[in-house]
Amino acid sequence: MVPSGPYYSNWGILLLYHLYPAFEVVVAGSEAKETMRSLDDHFLPNVIFAGSDQSKTGLPLLENRFIGGETNIYVCRDRVCKMPVKTVAEALKLMDN
Repeated sequence: MVPSGPYYSNWGILLLYHLYPAFEVVVAGSEAKETMRSLDDHFLPNVIFAGSDQSKTGLPLLENRFIGGETNIYVCRDRVCKMPVKTVAEALKLMDN
């Protein structure tokens, strides 16, 4: 039996996942919307974003992320987050493969 085209695309997706794993980026704080807009200026196809300027959102990913009036960016992979950073440039550096 000869494999067909869809099988090759599945192998390609698996290879991309291993070469460029997905990140979860959480932005929490009073300036979350502005920070998310700044992150949107960059091409980040392997990133899932979550953010809020309110501490009570009901989303588990945002729990305990609000620290005193600061806006923090958490870069996570497989539900494990690195230490929070303050700027978009620092977050991009953490996501650099």
